Amino acid sequence: MLARGGKTTRDLLRIVFRRWPVFLLGAASFAVAVIIAAHFVPLKYTGTAIFQIGLEAAANRISPVSGETLETVKERLRADLTSYKAVEDAIETLGLTKGLPHGEDGRLTTEGDRSRLEMIDSIRRDINVKWESRSQQEDLVSVSFTHGDPTLAESMPAVLITWYINHTYNLIREGLKTTHDFIQQNVDNCHKGLEVLRKQRIEFEHGHAGMLPDNPSAIQDRIQTVSSDLEVLRRQQSVAQQKLQRLQSPRTTQSSSEPGTQPSTQPIEIMGPNPVLAELKEQLRKAKDDLMVALNVPPRMTEKHPHVQALRARIEQLEKRVKEEPAQAVVETLNMPEEASLRVLRMEAEAERDMTNKEIERLENLLASYQKLWDNYGPVRQEYLEYVQKSEDLNKQASMWQQKQMDVEAALQAQMSESGTRLAAVQNPQKQFRPSFPTIAMVMACAILGGLAFGGGLVFLSSVLDRSITATEDAVGHFEIPIVGVIEEIYSQRDLAIRRLKKLIIVPFVTLVVLAALGLSSLSIYLRLEDPQRYKDGWKVNPAEFLMKYSAPAGPSRPAP
Repeated sequence: MLARGGKTTRDLLRIVFRRWPVFLLGAASFAVAVIIAAHFVPLKYTGTAIFQIGLEAAANRISPVSGETLETVKERLRADLTSYKAVEDAIETLGLTKGLPHGEDGRLTTEGDRSRLEMIDSIRRDINVKWESRSQQEDLVSVSFTHGDPTLAESMPAVLITWYINHTYNLIREGLKTTHDFIQQNVDNCHKGLEVLRKQRIEFEHGHAGMLPDNPSAIQDRIQTVSSDLEVLRRQQSVAQQKLQRLQSPRTTQSSSEPGTQPSTQPIEIMGPNPVLAELKEQLRKAKDDLMVALNVPPRMTEKHPHVQALRARIEQLEKRVKEEPAQAVVETLNMPEEASLRVLRMEAEAERDMTNKEIERLENLLASYQKLWDNYGPVRQEYLEYVQKSEDLNKQASMWQQKQMDVEAALQAQMSESGTRLAAVQNPQKQFRPSFPTIAMVMACAILGGLAFGGGLVFLSSVLDRSITATEDAVGHFEIPIVGVIEEIYSQRDLAIRRLKKLIIVPFVTLVVLAALGLSSLSIYLRLEDPQRYKDGWKVNPAEFLMKYSAPAGPSRPAP
């Protein structure tokens, strides 16, 4: 395998082995430099807290009415946790603004307010929010904060989560209260509209009393019934009028008042409403109602149905009997003097005539109203149906808003008891002993890889700058003459002594020093990153004691000698 410049990998390895002190010294020096530089890198600690966000199973039905559904809360979660308001409240809770410049009134000065804003921006950049797990019912979210102060890195995520839970609960509750007030207003408006419409409908029904049938055929039935009653009353009126004229004739009066005649008695019949006629009318009314039910109420019957035909025949028979039956009948017979009986008869005839006239007038007015209703049936019926339809629509709206109100009240009650949207801390931040940056693995990786690269670079550079000829092939290629033999370099006693000194003393000593420096620096950075606070305190007391204490395996403490 050929490398760059026509040299194989074996040649490159030979060069490296030939200059191994340079490679070792360069790699170790670079590693020591990296490790020492790591001592001056500011340490950063990362505190992490985990909380869950989800819905209780019983709250799935009521969550959409809350105005703040679980999905909207999740979408806004990252923005809320890293918001300016969240960080501002967090630094106030942790008392981070106490060291900033304050004025005599206790408020932050302009410089202090600027420092506070810079602190908030810096903290917001160091907050990291990510989802640990996702599901339809519940998510786990971690909140991390990185800072040079381990106490602040530990406390900040917990404060942010506490603020977010309280903020989200308050936001959902306020949304539910606003929704509840809005729905309550709609319910009240529906009730007010129903009350106004009810009054309008009562006024309309009062103004059209008895003229609001369910179908046009009922109007015709009423018109026919009233017309039949009018015919009967007009006959009664004619009979009563003739009777009164006969009783008021002069001949009847003179014959009853001739002198010298003895008063005689005469049977007087007391007339009254015919009970048979009333019974027939009641039977006729029931028969018509039965016919209406048979034709209009499901299952509807046709005109060819035997029951309908029987009802038609019975109604026709009853109407005929009603026309034939007199309206008045004798209820009592009394024997009275003829003159008194005439007065009584005249009074009865006048009363009958007046009663008949009033009844005829009433029925004529009713017939005129029915006829007017028949003429204006379409507009009146449409107006009445509009009132009915508006009432039904308002009732449906009121029922809908009342159902929503019940759902919102249930959701609000669940949120007040914190059994709706579930927000709870699952894992609090742990006490920070080890920094998150730099880590031991990161420092050692940089030292080893960088040292190898730096040592290899020094070997390559020294090989390029070396003009000496060390191989027979190089000499042949350089001088372009054949080489018969090779005589090794002849060293003097002084050169041999120097070479032995370098090989046996200087090189091992330098190697040991470099390795010792590498080991001590590695141990130092390991101890520093393992527990910075203990490292700092132990180093101030006694380095030897610190190394002996923390490098020894864990066990019962022994008294110092």
